Amino acid sequence: MTISATMKMQTKESAASMDVYDRLVGILNDEKNIYACPPYISYDPRAYDVDGGGMDVEEPENADADADVNKKSDSSHQTSAKANSIAAIKRINVFRQIREKAIMSFYNLADHFDLPREVVSVAANLMDRVLSGIIPPYIRGTEISSTSNDESSSSSQSTDICLKDIRLVSMAAFNLATKSLVGRAIVFPKKGSGQVSIEEAELVVLRELHWRICYPTPLSIARDLFLPLILTEVARFVDVSDEQCLLDQIAYITELSVVDVAFLSVRPTSVALGSIMAVFDLSFTSIEESMEENKQELMTAIADAVKLHFEHLGFSCEGREVAYCH
Repeated sequence: MTISATMKMQTKESAASMDVYDRLVGILNDEKNIYACPPYISYDPRAYDVDGGGMDVEEPENADADADVNKKSDSSHQTSAKANSIAAIKRINVFRQIREKAIMSFYNLADHFDLPREVVSVAANLMDRVLSGIIPPYIRGTEISSTSNDESSSSSQSTDICLKDIRLVSMAAFNLATKSLVGRAIVFPKKGSGQVSIEEAELVVLRELHWRICYPTPLSIARDLFLPLILTEVARFVDVSDEQCLLDQIAYITELSVVDVAFLSVRPTSVALGSIMAVFDLSFTSIEESMEENKQELMTAIADAVKLHFEHLGFSCEGREVAYCH
């Protein structure tokens, strides 16, 4: 190869790297400020205690002599706080199941209508960002009439009310995701008179999200940004011609992260990088012990590639979120 050809190739690779960096900078800003979703169905009891006291109430260090008079009221408060927290956890379990069923229905719809499964990742993000402002009041029980003393009936009422919102929001989110990625929508059955139509629900979702629906999916980040540069550094370990097989496995792992509520607040860039590491790691799970050294060399090469290309953007294979996803 001539010097001129080599220089042209290096220039092209440098331009490609700069494009990746520019896109990653934009994605890092967007995933932090626009597409971030709080863990709105968290098991933290303090987040949902109506009285704000949580389940653990500490005694003051310097109690007055007459503090014993208030022991009964303190005990009553602790009991009430604990009951509120337990009730919240029960509702959280219900809403987690509802969310999981909604996302599984997304995958069924995507397969039925031959849509790319990335649609589900976008739809889940839209749905979660809207529901993060709807579900917490139901979990706290603040949307339930205070005249009802029956906890089971209150929980049921909370679920029934919120379920209507979830159904509408989920269908609207899936349609918006399909339109943004594929350019066409799914035609859902028309609702009866007096009920909100899917189109009206879509407008509500768009306004709630300030029309920001172009969520960068973990698969697109892994496929278009991370993997090409990583493969150039680990080509001696990996058959680059079988890149589609790698992408299929990465896609499977990112799909699992969409369903799991533990990944709600994890950044898509961390899921993307962690999925790549997991795929390479799993590819060596059934090898002989004599190949263990090769596995360690591969994982070291991946870490070095990430450090070389992405360290200045804050990425590291040892990062907390990436390690968690891995």
